[in-house]
Amino acid sequence: MFIQMIFEEIQKTRPIQSDEFSTLWLLKNPSYYRSIKSRGMRPSSQVLMNLMEQLKKQSTLMRDRRHQVLMDVADKYEHLADLCAREIASRSLEIKHSNWVRDRIIAAVKEINIEREDRNLPPIIFG
Repeated sequence: MFIQMIFEEIQKTRPIQSDEFSTLWLLKNPSYYRSIKSRGMRPSSQVLMNLMEQLKKQSTLMRDRRHQVLMDVADKYEHLADLCAREIASRSLEIKHSNWVRDRIIAAVKEINIEREDRNLPPIIFG
């Protein structure tokens, strides 16, 4: 399971319990990670984006200290964030409807992103 791999990689750099992972990294309630893990569910794209933000925050904090060991951990966290981004992107390719439905959704996202760009907002991602 993708989220379990991320959890285990974070555990390699610092001791962390599932409740802390849920609240501080996924921004969910303390039992969230345990619950989705026991049910074999995957987190939503929104949860993965929360995780990406937290990984980036931790990476930035570590880079500010300019110690090589912390810089290495910062690199690892940014790599994990990139893996989350790839997971989100992969999910958007899993649409199990007709090409017409998929194409309409993609066209709608493009239109919304153009509108958001005009207002200097980040693009939306669906998955």
